[in-house]
Amino acid sequence: MTTAFSKILAVCVFSLTLLGCSTSAPIKDVNAATINHQLSHEQIRMAIIEAGAQRGWVMSDYNNDELHAELYVRQHFAKVRIPYSTDGFSIHYMASDNLELSRDGQRIHRNYNRWVNNLRHDIQMNIQVKALQP
Repeated sequence: MTTAFSKILAVCVFSLTLLGCSTSAPIKDVNAATINHQLSHEQIRMAIIEAGAQRGWVMSDYNNDELHAELYVRQHFAKVRIPYSTDGFSIHYMASDNLELSRDGQRIHRNYNRWVNNLRHDIQMNIQVKALQP
């Protein structure tokens, strides 16, 4: 009985160790981050572009209400689209390379989510700074 329990315990510990070593996570988009300041469309656009530049994202205009951003980190690549208005913005996954995207397109290397969260935070900070400027 003790031997069987020891084997089961060993398998459980090994399984938990493997789970802890996983580098993938569900893709987390930023959906409708609200803007609680009276800023112009151009001020929001510039806040997003400047935030991207601070983190190494290469920004490009897609249309009047959407930017596309690409990030290259060593051999890794991520591309997102950022629709925006004077009311808010979102960040949505578009494409990646060498980021362990799952076959179903739902999971990706956890660094992607960190990069997107940092971008979201910097955009919000830039918007606040622009709101305080005369």
